[in-house]
Amino acid sequence: MRERLKRARIEELTEALRVRQEGRSMILSIAFTSPDPYEAAKVANTIADLFLERQAGDRVAALQANNEWLKQRLSELRETIRATENAIEEYRARNALLQSQSIAPETEQAQILTRMLVDARAERREKESRIRYVQSLVRRGESLNALSEVLQSPYMQSLWEQERGLAMQEAELLSTYGPKHPTIMRLREEQRKLREQQQREIKRIIENLGNEVAVLLERERSIEADIAELMNKNNEAARAAIKLRELERELEANRKLHDQFAQKQKEIEAQVKLTKPNARIVARAEPPSDPSSVPPPLFALLGFLGAGSFGLGLAWVRERLDSGLRSGREIEATFGIPCFALVPELPAKALRQFSSPAYYLAAKPLSLYAESMRAVATAIRASDIDQPPRVIQVTSSLPSEGKTTTVLSLATLLASEGHSVIAVDLDLRHPSLARQLRQPPGSPARLIDHLMQGMPLEEAIVRDSQLGIDVLATHKPLQNPGAVLSSRRLRDLVDRLRSTYDYVILDGTPALGVTDAKRLSQLADAVLFLIRWEQTEAETVADAIDEMAKSGATVTGAALTLVDYAKLARYGYGGRDSYYTKYQRYYTD
Repeated sequence: MRERLKRARIEELTEALRVRQEGRSMILSIAFTSPDPYEAAKVANTIADLFLERQAGDRVAALQANNEWLKQRLSELRETIRATENAIEEYRARNALLQSQSIAPETEQAQILTRMLVDARAERREKESRIRYVQSLVRRGESLNALSEVLQSPYMQSLWEQERGLAMQEAELLSTYGPKHPTIMRLREEQRKLREQQQREIKRIIENLGNEVAVLLERERSIEADIAELMNKNNEAARAAIKLRELERELEANRKLHDQFAQKQKEIEAQVKLTKPNARIVARAEPPSDPSSVPPPLFALLGFLGAGSFGLGLAWVRERLDSGLRSGREIEATFGIPCFALVPELPAKALRQFSSPAYYLAAKPLSLYAESMRAVATAIRASDIDQPPRVIQVTSSLPSEGKTTTVLSLATLLASEGHSVIAVDLDLRHPSLARQLRQPPGSPARLIDHLMQGMPLEEAIVRDSQLGIDVLATHKPLQNPGAVLSSRRLRDLVDRLRSTYDYVILDGTPALGVTDAKRLSQLADAVLFLIRWEQTEAETVADAIDEMAKSGATVTGAALTLVDYAKLARYGYGGRDSYYTKYQRYYTD
């Protein structure tokens, strides 16, 4: 009976309660009808208070869940650090290495010589490439006067200056004498001899290039012999010291990761204390002085059926008008993958000043944009502590979700931390890396030339000194990109880059519409999935992730791109992610 009365009372309250949206605004109006005007106001206010309390509780629960995950990861990291420290001590004792001794002197010398060998090889290949270029000019019968080596020759500059002087004299004398005059003939003979001297000097410069290659080749052989001799002196000790250095680097990386997670945990704990609901009461309900809807004659018959009505405004947690994704919590709850960061949309002024957000990041490493990329990089590394991903594929559901921008920005962020990084444009249907890096449209299609025409990899790679990264890009879309993406040559290229660089970032096609992204995922250690904030619908993202899963690919994590942080803070869409807006003084834009 008591339960039945309770249900009846709930039904009565539900029938008397009305909640509606004010037009297309984000204002909710709550009205409760009761014979007692004071009860009407009290019930409406209580419902609003309970709503705000529940909303704040949900946010705190989400933050606490994230905090628990961080605690677990910190515990695992502490165990890993402790095990690595013990391994280092045992290894030192087993190999009789002192505390201050990391690498034997012979090994240090060998490393220096190895760097010298790499530099010598690079310089030789550059000279050989230069010689091939000069030979191609000679075969085509083109002038060699524009070569930098020729232009920089003081002797050539002197010969050109003499030739210009003789030409000026000839022009002055031709105004007085005819072309057969002895003086004119003598000047022309002198000009001919000067041109012969110029050709001899050009030939000597080209021969010098060949001699420089021979000298560099001999230098390589000498350095290789020195390295072999050093390593043979104490090969066993060198191997022991190198293994020790690997253990020390692993320990250092785990400690840094532990410190980053600990700092993140402190931020979340502070956020829990400051958590407030994403809505507020604009106007509280007041007991009405007159009935809300019943006319006076009918009011006398029905008794005191007071109606409390008021305007109660609540800023919605989410807009109800579309299904775009707006928070990391939505992504994690809907798709079961972590959201690494909310990447802000740069203001128009910044985009006018910098041709790509990557250049903005390089110029402003303490900005909110840089911090979001730092969060992505940290999360990717943490996704597999034992074997951190090194080849990272960036994809999305649809075009225009920020793939190329993220590839360059993530590569720039990793390079700023001291890593060697290369960005590879494997969107062979619509390549865009070169365009963002301001390479002219007529530039060589270096990636395709390497894969299909045998161009040396060293010539195909372009260095962007401003970003601190290497780039392997193309300007030309392919008619059949699937054949290239499935080829052994591309797999060998990625393996070679993996052995050369700390990180290889792959820019690919969207996951829907074409199969290229699924093929590319087979070459990657991790897949970063981009979702455009408020634009890409949940159903679209689900379809794309399912397509990736069909090829055996697992999405490592996601990032929301082009986020309007002002709107995020104003309407509280971000949930736990909105705390970024409370730390503006920590960022320098």
